[in-house]
Amino acid sequence: MNRRYVRLLVLAVSVALVFTAVLPAGAANPTPTPLPTLPAPVLVPPLSVTSAQEVPTLVDERTPGLAAVSPDGTKIAYAVDLGRKGRQMCVFTLADSQKKCYQFPDTFKGYPYELVWSPDSANITFTEDPEQSANESDIWVFAVASGAFTNRTNDNVEGSYRGKNVEGKTFWLDYLPMWNTDDGMIYFWRSVPRTDLTFTLQLQRINGSTGEPELVRDLTDYFKQYLLIYDNQAFFLDGVSTITPDASKVAIALQAPLDPLTLPKNGVWVVDLKDTKSEPKQLANNMDMQLAVPSWWSVPAFVCGLAWSADYKGVIVYAYSRGIQIPLDLVYYIDEATGDMKALFDFKKNADDSDAFLTDIYPPTGLPYRFYSPWTASMVPAGYGNTFLFLNDLSGGIGIGAIPLPPGSGGAGVLYSAPSPLVPYVLTRSSTSKDGKVLMYFMLYQLAKK
Repeated sequence: MNRRYVRLLVLAVSVALVFTAVLPAGAANPTPTPLPTLPAPVLVPPLSVTSAQEVPTLVDERTPGLAAVSPDGTKIAYAVDLGRKGRQMCVFTLADSQKKCYQFPDTFKGYPYELVWSPDSANITFTEDPEQSANESDIWVFAVASGAFTNRTNDNVEGSYRGKNVEGKTFWLDYLPMWNTDDGMIYFWRSVPRTDLTFTLQLQRINGSTGEPELVRDLTDYFKQYLLIYDNQAFFLDGVSTITPDASKVAIALQAPLDPLTLPKNGVWVVDLKDTKSEPKQLANNMDMQLAVPSWWSVPAFVCGLAWSADYKGVIVYAYSRGIQIPLDLVYYIDEATGDMKALFDFKKNADDSDAFLTDIYPPTGLPYRFYSPWTASMVPAGYGNTFLFLNDLSGGIGIGAIPLPPGSGGAGVLYSAPSPLVPYVLTRSSTSKDGKVLMYFMLYQLAKK
């Protein structure tokens, strides 16, 4: 592998991650002032929160990184960084409060960016971080019962692909695994730097325990200069790739590293996995992500998370903008069939004034405008309706908002409110279980139907 192309990949990803292009100039993002306490829960969807537990206290771990609840609701998996002593995968069992921790193999370099449970809660898949850590990445599987780690796509290359350890070697980057419910296969993306300074982009799948990878779709020629770029610190919903349970479609968010805002193929796409000859369908470009951005905000928003609605008719898009002092998070719903796109809260229409955004109350709900710029979010668990949950933590008060989907099918309100938890840092990732648990913001919430 020519070192020139390896450096290009690292440079391209780095440029995208630090991209600071601005929209038409506006006022600098001001410092927020204290906000009033959130109102008592207003039950809009037929749901309630019956319990809330701080995950660090529950598992007795100060920083349970990447915490994710198992699909059956019986366990929580998380990663622990022990510094020079290495890193561990831990599994906490809720029924008996027992936890077991296992050292990551020496051949696994760095720290994972997500832990993805298998549908049967027996295994967890993850990869090295090929983007922000520039580590060569493979699809790993951890067996919960035995504590065994298996590299399912081992190419015998480890560590940073910027270094001499990959010079002259052939390798591929396998990343963003999605464990599918219908066929039990792990779907993942594979990219290889090419001699024309572009990169392959293939969707592949593999059994969790046996066999070799299978090609599902090769999108290399269609998306030559575009990459699936995620952000470790802003990894929302299912990340930038999400698959339907029947493995018929995958939604992805793409960016061209050298121009992630204006090039036409930047944005959200749906790829048909059954009709492999059909062209990908673009639902929105990255300029569309600015539709609900207020005129006084100066930093563009980029897609950092996707999820399918419960009926799989719509794609939820989480767009994130790094302000100078505070972030602006926006959420859009896109009808997959028609392409109709609607902001779950339109700041340009309702809060096109910096003072209003920071301090005022939105009259229809009595909630602060800032409440609608979430800290993290999640769909409700499967079987609990078609409702989008978003969480915010404002001046010591935490609140979970609930919006039935598609937007306009029901009123939005506060599902839960309480004093802010003592979390070690903001955890943007979220996960759910079939028995009604939602893990987000280092909190484990139990939902109940009404």
